[in-house]
Amino acid sequence: MRILDRHLFSELTLTWLAVALVLVLIIFGTQVGQLLQMAVQGGLPPSLLGLQLLYRLPPALEVVLPVTVLLGVLLTFGRWYQDQEMVVWHSCGVGLDAFRRRVLLFALPIAALTLFNDGWLAPLSTQKARLSLVHAKATAPFAAVRPGRFNPLGEAGVFYAAALTRDGQLRQVWLRYPLSTQELVVTAPRGRLVTRGERVAVQLDDAWALSRQADGTTTLRHFERFEGFVPQLSARMPRRSDREMTLPQLWKNPAPPAQALLHQKLTAPLTVVAMALLGLAASRTRPREGRFARVFYALLVYVLYFQLMTLFQDRVHHGDTRWVVALWALPAAAIVVLWQWGRRR
Repeated sequence: MRILDRHLFSELTLTWLAVALVLVLIIFGTQVGQLLQMAVQGGLPPSLLGLQLLYRLPPALEVVLPVTVLLGVLLTFGRWYQDQEMVVWHSCGVGLDAFRRRVLLFALPIAALTLFNDGWLAPLSTQKARLSLVHAKATAPFAAVRPGRFNPLGEAGVFYAAALTRDGQLRQVWLRYPLSTQELVVTAPRGRLVTRGERVAVQLDDAWALSRQADGTTTLRHFERFEGFVPQLSARMPRRSDREMTLPQLWKNPAPPAQALLHQKLTAPLTVVAMALLGLAASRTRPREGRFARVFYALLVYVLYFQLMTLFQDRVHHGDTRWVVALWALPAAAIVVLWQWGRRR
């Protein structure tokens, strides 16, 4: 049996790591695109790009860990069935009960890793990512302004500056801002952005302002100094979310959204075990059926399972605590059914 254990666990581990690496790279491809877009738009300093990407790894693992276990077990045993290795082991007296116990032993450490990642590592990394962005935007309060581009201000408002220095000095400024009773267009050769608390004000020197009233009359005025608040230019600070709370913090929080997140994280290890047993149950194929014939059906069951879990979590999120029982019952029932299915096979 030592030969079986060594061979099986090495196959399972290598396949699981390969699947996890591929899925993480796929998710990171999307994350890199989002971060690069933020950096181009001025919402993220380029120096924080690598750090933000690293902080997003634990939250990504929250999504991929269950499916990696499913695919790792499914692909490993699917290959063994196609290569007739399972026939050899069965002829040696090793039944499905022995393989089921070993799959359970393989899944338990990953379930523990899932609990640690979802309960502590992912919330702390999410918090670190937010705090690093807050610090960057606090040290660069004009990060929302992109020089050399027309910055939209909402409801047809536009702000343009040919150049912007680190201390907020502007050159060749053009501002179009709709007010409740008039539309204002201001232009100036130079100016500056200044902070007033959490708001950003525009100070323009030697400015010309053209205002058009609702009745169509226009007024042109000259200002030695023009100043006004433009709320849309203030860098938006990311807000704290429930996903930054660890398991002990969620446990003490009676709010329905926090309780929904708490039970979702606590049931994640059971989901990992259920997915491992599902991979074993779906791996048995007929000789001419194809090595990956059951992958589609297993992924379909996986999608339906997580749709139900998401539905139950949403009910708890909106204050209906009766669905907490369903959140726990679904993975528990899946484990029992898949364990019994293996025995009947």
